[in-house]
Amino acid sequence: MERFLLTILALLLPPVAVFVKAGHHWQLYVNLFFCLVFYIPAVVHAVWFVRRKPRALLPEPEDIDYMDAGEQGSTQSPRVEPRLDW
Repeated sequence: MERFLLTILALLLPPVAVFVKAGHHWQLYVNLFFCLVFYIPAVVHAVWFVRRKPRALLPEPEDIDYMDAGEQGSTQSPRVEPRLDW
């Protein structure tokens, strides 16, 4: 029911629907830009954002056991990838 109401809200007020779904997320600013340029792209973006399934969250870096990758005897420190918070 919540997705249905957010979809209706996305058709009427796209930036409000994106804000309700995600708060101050970068997608809100994209939708505001679309809304200022032209209304239809903002509606399409908001409906897409509201209806999509959330991505599986990546594990936190402190939860990853880097020594499990076969590096038990290695003297090099494990490679740590940069964290991207979108």
